[in-house]
Amino acid sequence: MEVFKLNTEQMELVKDGLGFVVALDQSKADMPRVLRLYSYSDDDYDTDEEMYELVATAYRRVITCSAFNAERIIACILPEQLIDKKIDDKYMTDYLWDEKKITPCIKLETELDELKDGVQLIKEIPNLDERLKKLADRNIFAVKISSMIKNDNEEGIEKIVAQQMELARKILDYGMVPILEPEIFFRAENKEDADYTLSSTLKRAFKELGEDDKVCLSIMLPEEEDNYYSFTKNPNVLRTMAICAAIPRGIAVSRLSKNRKVVSGFNRAFLEGISGNMDDKMFNIMISDVVASFAKASNS
Repeated sequence: MEVFKLNTEQMELVKDGLGFVVALDQSKADMPRVLRLYSYSDDDYDTDEEMYELVATAYRRVITCSAFNAERIIACILPEQLIDKKIDDKYMTDYLWDEKKITPCIKLETELDELKDGVQLIKEIPNLDERLKKLADRNIFAVKISSMIKNDNEEGIEKIVAQQMELARKILDYGMVPILEPEIFFRAENKEDADYTLSSTLKRAFKELGEDDKVCLSIMLPEEEDNYYSFTKNPNVLRTMAICAAIPRGIAVSRLSKNRKVVSGFNRAFLEGISGNMDDKMFNIMISDVVASFAKASNS
């Protein structure tokens, strides 16, 4: 098998850099909602490829904005569908690193299985090796894999973590860092219990990692402050980041600031209130304000 190696400069940036992770990584199913909020209508596209191009157009404007820079942003996660999209004749992911010095990451497009034991596992991923090799060849630093936890079910959560770890090893084999995202549904009635079950299950699983195996962890904002703090000190975890689903930006930022060493990996909240109809000045002001607030909360 071809030997793939991590970019050590990017690894140090993700591990120790000041700032946060921008997650522009909406799944295919969520892209229509993003486009509507940005200013496009459902009538503006007929095919998936046309939809992806509109998403790429929106994200090009975000990425090329002067406020979107490495001073406070350490990495950016894009959806897999944009891997071939370009900015100024460079692949978007290459542009992030070459022009912005922001570490490029990709969220793998997957489908979730039906709910069982309180969780939704990832369905078998078609052409996984081929897709991972392409990402590695494109100099992608990290790959996010996401599954869903709907209830505090120990058996189900153990299955989620086992599957995440299995996929993580696959990603590591291609010289990339897995971003594990066993997402707990933010409205789960027993979410606090699920936080503790997930945390303890991950701790056991991470003991099986080798000394040189590095991962990132992406978790839903916990109900109790610092529930995932121990992972920020785990030598196998480069960075622990939080997501917030549909939690409003102001509330999400406030909750994040109370979780030490956990940085923002917010998705929806980053684009909240930002429209393609804004002129360049207002657009830059909006991005600058969001970046500043996320960075401050992430460095608490």
